[in-house]
Amino acid sequence: MKRKYLKQDVDKEDLTEAQEEIIEIAIEKPELTHQEIADQTKWSRSHVSGVHQDYLEEEIIADEIETDNLTDDLYEIIVAGMEATEEVDKVERHYDLDLSRGDSKEVDVAVWITQGGHQFLVIIECKLHEKAVDQDVPAAMAWYRDNSSANKAMIIARNGFQSGAKALARDAEMELYRLDELTRDVGESQMMKFNINLEIRPTQAEVTDIGVEPLPNEDYDGDQMQVNVTSGDALFDENKNPIGKNLHQRVQEAIYDKSPGTYTENIDNRLLLLNDHFFRLTEIEYKVESLDPAELEFEMDAYEEYDLYMEDVLEEGDTDLDLISIEEAITAFEEDVR
Repeated sequence: MKRKYLKQDVDKEDLTEAQEEIIEIAIEKPELTHQEIADQTKWSRSHVSGVHQDYLEEEIIADEIETDNLTDDLYEIIVAGMEATEEVDKVERHYDLDLSRGDSKEVDVAVWITQGGHQFLVIIECKLHEKAVDQDVPAAMAWYRDNSSANKAMIIARNGFQSGAKALARDAEMELYRLDELTRDVGESQMMKFNINLEIRPTQAEVTDIGVEPLPNEDYDGDQMQVNVTSGDALFDENKNPIGKNLHQRVQEAIYDKSPGTYTENIDNRLLLLNDHFFRLTEIEYKVESLDPAELEFEMDAYEEYDLYMEDVLEEGDTDLDLISIEEAITAFEEDVR
């Protein structure tokens, strides 16, 4: 599920005895948390975390993770990844929240959201407990919220909440969610299978004309030069570096939302390499034509596509479930949070 390895620029000969011990345990047992490694050694949790940050790379193997082998660490990562897929400014895991009394609290997940021109901080506590969460947890989270810069607090737990925890959360205006395995009996109250018919109306484009002009400092041969341009010619930026696209690909991007017709588009900051000389591309004229429509029909089973569900436990009556793919959440974490 997880793999740890030394960063490429680390020289083992420069490591101290303490660093070597921590690294050896972390690589051999990658599922151990920083605290568990600290408990096995004489070093503090903060020192273990520092060694991880300075010397180790970590890779999560998403397709090996199942709902029955989740750890506290992975549960937090999934929650952080879920939040990163929403319209948020930033997500951090293990965020040090400064408290008004001068110390700090490490928050499992912190999320920054901008609404109405103002940025809000949401702090999230994750609980993979075997039992329902008691009232002490929301009481503590309410205190952290009220004595810090946080604007909102929520708790996400695998096995729900005791009645006292729910009552306290309501009074404290806190949100409680259950995030657990999606099984066949969970989603009986809402549709979980979908038959989807999709009609596609594809288009194609033909380049009918382009505008090019010579560069001021380019050494051209003779007074005139005849150049031939094809749709496969590569595009370059102003520094004469390839941008990884050719003329055809640039036009295909442009026709995404275009109706059939002829279009002329002015082009900025793009060059073409023709006859071993660079020219500035100034405009493209292209014709968009419709192709025959195609119909696609497929069935989606939510139980096969998703692994977890999340529900608001304070909402009364039947509630809609948010469905989560572990692989998608971890991918979002790797790309946007780590």
